[in-house]
Amino acid sequence: GAMVAPKVFDAFGRKITMYSASVLFIIGAALQAGAVNMNMLTIPRLLSGGGIGMLSMCSPVYIAELAPEHRRGQLATLWQLAITTGIVLVSILNIWLAEWDEGWRISYGGNIFFAFVLIGMLGIMPESPRFLVAKGRLDDAKEALRKVRFDDQLDWEMENLNCEVAEERELGVATWK
Repeated sequence: GAMVAPKVFDAFGRKITMYSASVLFIIGAALQAGAVNMNMLTIPRLLSGGGIGMLSMCSPVYIAELAPEHRRGQLATLWQLAITTGIVLVSILNIWLAEWDEGWRISYGGNIFFAFVLIGMLGIMPESPRFLVAKGRLDDAKEALRKVRFDDQLDWEMENLNCEVAEERELGVATWK
């Protein structure tokens, strides 16, 4: 998932990549939770791992591109802290679930809830303004910025994004590939 994510999110957008990754994860996790033998865990593990890999690549890019310049580092740190906290909490939960014969199904399937929460949140979040500018969709980029910036910041931010995209194209480093 992490290997293909940059090509996908540069071509189709950050939101559609995170939607797709979430759906891929949901399918994989559901199949894992419903598995009746060890062989039935293999392909679903690859599916959910692919989804997690895509989310791991795309989420910090999306956060950085949506965040105000002075908050990018803080928000990226909070994202990493949330991941680490989640791992610790799930590890503690898994100690308890290990005592129950079917506990592993909750461990795999319970994560589906969080993927649905992400899908729901993406429904109200805008596409990355930087992606939209790079695709020449300037009106859409301004509307996306309007959701996350004050009106007096829009023109400056649009000008800044246009300059960044133009400079990156000129230098030949305009993508995450």
